[in-house]
Amino acid sequence: MFIGAILIISGVFIAIFPELLSLIVASMLIIVGLTMCTVSYRMKKSRDSQSNVTGFFTKF
Repeated sequence: MFIGAILIISGVFIAIFPELLSLIVASMLIIVGLTMCTVSYRMKKSRDSQSNVTGFFTKF
């Protein structure tokens, strides 16, 4: 219920201030891009030492 209220409030703010939508989308794209770079770096680094799956999770 709390998350639903947050989504409704977010929708109202986006309707009132449309520039918020571009900020939200841009920040999500940046976060996803950084996550993909981090995961690929970790996978590449773990490939040298162990198998992909075990090396990926044991390096954290």
